Amino acid sequence: MTRHADARTATVNLSASHGMLQVDIIDDGRGVSPVHRAGVGLTSMRERAEELGGSCTLRPRPGGGSVVSAQLPLSGPMPTPQPAEPVAMTAVDSADLPVTTAETTS
Repeated sequence: MTRHADARTATVNLSASHGMLQVDIIDDGRGVSPVHRAGVGLTSMRERAEELGGSCTLRPRPGGGSVVSAQLPLSGPMPTPQPAEPVAMTAVDSADLPVTTAETTS
């Protein structure tokens, strides 16, 4: 918010209706430039929302500032997780592991 919008304050509104979660982040910063191009952050947020069956937008706030809005389903199909990369495992005989002992003093 400070980095991109130069805003002093922001408000986050959450509401749910008809199976959708509505998230609005409203700031009092410099607003959206008319020639604005979405960067990696906004593009990633939009793509992730769409993967979940929702949407994410950025628009100017009347009177100055910006509004980021996301609509996300509260239920429904979740995206399929990507398979994890295989990890090479080495067999180790527990007899080869170092043994540490601790002595207590009274």
